[in-house]
Amino acid sequence: RLPLIHAGSGVIHAGAYEELARVAQLLHAPVTTSWGARGALSEDSPLAVPMVHVKLCHRVRNDADAVLIAGSRLGETDWWGKAPYWRRPSVQKTVQVDIDGEAIGQHKPADLGVLADAKVFLAALAAELERRGAGDHGPRREALARYREQMRRDRERWDRALAEAQSPMNPAHVAHACSEVFPHDTVQVADGGNAAVWAMFYTTVRAPNTLLSTFKF
Repeated sequence: RLPLIHAGSGVIHAGAYEELARVAQLLHAPVTTSWGARGALSEDSPLAVPMVHVKLCHRVRNDADAVLIAGSRLGETDWWGKAPYWRRPSVQKTVQVDIDGEAIGQHKPADLGVLADAKVFLAALAAELERRGAGDHGPRREALARYREQMRRDRERWDRALAEAQSPMNPAHVAHACSEVFPHDTVQVADGGNAAVWAMFYTTVRAPNTLLSTFKF
């Protein structure tokens, strides 16, 4: 009824961007990512639920009755795939695809584990979905509309910082100005500490592999 796709940095390493987008479109499923996989699906996509919407990501992962985890070990930035941040395994079917067999089921039980390259698997899945048809999108469209409204409210609240004009300036202005000035395929490197936090919340990642930071630190 409400499937979710969670993409990890394995999708980045495999260059599986088009395949991920195609599967998401065919399923009309929301896509969350690990911090390291931001941009695997352009955050401009109506199907993208960027990780900066932290509480909404928890809600999306609890709403889903089925989840496809592609190229992610579900590490610390994914809350290890555990409740209350994710729905309980007993009521959420999980398919986990990874090229590293040790990652499958490591932190969240997998009902189906698939040892495969993310690009190859997602291409095969897209072809099969096209052959079979992807089912009723009605409930999914309604859920996505709710998620988009929450993202709009989040952004409206965050952008109040951009109206501040005091000196010294609010660091939000720096990341926002960079996103306005530089092309979408510019590689941005965010160091640790508060500078990285501000950069995460005021950067929309539209091209894969363009945001580098201290995600694992």
